[in-house]
Amino acid sequence: MRQVRLEADAAYKQITGRINALIIVNGETVYKTFVDELNQRIERYSNNAAIRSGQNSKDNPPPASEN
Repeated sequence: MRQVRLEADAAYKQITGRINALIIVNGETVYKTFVDELNQRIERYSNNAAIRSGQNSKDNPPPASEN
């Protein structure tokens, strides 16, 4: 799974680099709607991941420290 994640991250960086280059060449207005929608999706998925991570930590609390 780790290898797949690394490959997906590399592909994402490549795609965003190309989109940014196109914005520089062609102007922002052509890509604004696409970029705004993509950013909303990224934010939604990030929020969902954070919520799931928080739920998982509640289910598996860290062991109590011995004092």
